[in-house]
Amino acid sequence: MLPAGNGAVALLNQRSSGADSAYVSPRSGGFSDLHGSTPLKPLLGFAALAACAVAVHPQGSDWRFVGLAALVFAVTAAAAALSPAREDSQWLPLVPAFSALLAIGLLRQSQGGSTSGYSPLAILAVVWVAVVLDRRAVRLVTFCSALMFAVPLLLIGAPDYPASGWRGAILWTLVAYVVGSVVHSAVVDQRRQAADARRHVAEMEDMQMAFTAISSVARTISLGADARRLVCAAVLSSTDARLATIAEPRGEEFAITGSAGIPLEAAELRSVQPAVSLAVYRTGQRIFIPDVATEPGVSPVVVQATGIVSALYEPIVRAGETVGVLCAAWTTPRDHLDSRTQSVIQFLAAEAGAAIERSDLLSRLDDQARTDPLTSLPNRRAWDQTLARALEAAGTVCVAMIDIDHFKQFNDLNGHAAGDRLLRSCALAWKSHLRPSDTLARYGGEEFAVLLPDCSLDDATSVLERLRKATPRGATASVGVAERTPGEAPADVLARADAALYLAKDTGRNRLRAA
Repeated sequence: MLPAGNGAVALLNQRSSGADSAYVSPRSGGFSDLHGSTPLKPLLGFAALAACAVAVHPQGSDWRFVGLAALVFAVTAAAAALSPAREDSQWLPLVPAFSALLAIGLLRQSQGGSTSGYSPLAILAVVWVAVVLDRRAVRLVTFCSALMFAVPLLLIGAPDYPASGWRGAILWTLVAYVVGSVVHSAVVDQRRQAADARRHVAEMEDMQMAFTAISSVARTISLGADARRLVCAAVLSSTDARLATIAEPRGEEFAITGSAGIPLEAAELRSVQPAVSLAVYRTGQRIFIPDVATEPGVSPVVVQATGIVSALYEPIVRAGETVGVLCAAWTTPRDHLDSRTQSVIQFLAAEAGAAIERSDLLSRLDDQARTDPLTSLPNRRAWDQTLARALEAAGTVCVAMIDIDHFKQFNDLNGHAAGDRLLRSCALAWKSHLRPSDTLARYGGEEFAVLLPDCSLDDATSVLERLRKATPRGATASVGVAERTPGEAPADVLARADAALYLAKDTGRNRLRAA
């Protein structure tokens, strides 16, 4: 968890969970797309048009058929009003189309058959299904409208339905199908464009929110001492990834230098060979692996420990040069990555390049501030911090002070350059006799300090005697040592060691005294 920016991470997670729902599939059509429409509305529209057509020229109408047509509209409208409309009821949009065709056929019969003038109304049924359903529905309704023309020609015939009507029926059917197909294609394209626009707006809003949140994470990274770990933690928080690593060249090796989400010990992690990351580092090209089981370059140790399935390797670029690789991996299969995830990881990889550079610079500056430039040993500042930490821990601790005998006279006789060489030689010679856990620091001038944790006074005396005898270039040194007593402050144990040093100098130099 990041020490700051937790609200930003929560916001990222919230936007991540909502991003998938923003996608709207451009379906071929659906009755539910009409924002609450029901079959009642188009039925009433058909009925209103038919009533207007009857009113234009009512003379000569057979009102029995007009009444039947009205009954068809009324019954169907009542059924539509009483039946609950469900979004998955794909047959509902066909109800007004079939009812309209039946009613139009009755109205044609009520007033002269082929010459009645009601036939053009049938195109509305085709257009209706073209708008709300798919191409199969267009073909079905076109076929039914063709039956509306063909059945009277076959069963009733002349004079109301002369044989010349076949030409009109065939042409009308062809034109109706073309019109329906064109309308359907236009509606599908419009819906697809609308869906793409909504998706694009949702993605833009999501990315804006994501980058607003990431900027907060980036500020945390820029202020953190361990930029690599913070970048990896940000990847986990913002992309739902299971693990994240940063791999970089280290001398002649290429190794993982930062990670999050990997339950491996540091030594075991250092033994992992990041072959895919190395390939990305060499080429500077991103690699996405949908199934890591098919990629031999992915470490089986990491796969077994984390259960990852898919992984993305993003180059970390600084000043146009690839300096490392950021890897994010997921435990759920992914055939591809959405644009948001890719953008977030690209952003974090770019931030990683700058953050690692800042972190390394700060680390170098801190090292310089804690290191004696002449001997490359810890300086007084670093010694004080190391001593304080060592005395906080339980266990035996010994502290020693070493002073090069007659160093001022050595400088006066041989020059300051020779004195500097003697100081460097003493540092190298004495450090070679110490353990990695011990600390040798330049305390000031020709004085050095030694910290020996987990070491008794007798053992410390033996070690320091070896150091004293190893003093190079014919020089000698005096040593004072003290063992920390329970609860003793750093300044007090150091003062006792310093007093023992002065005792060694007062009793003839080139010797060791214990407090």
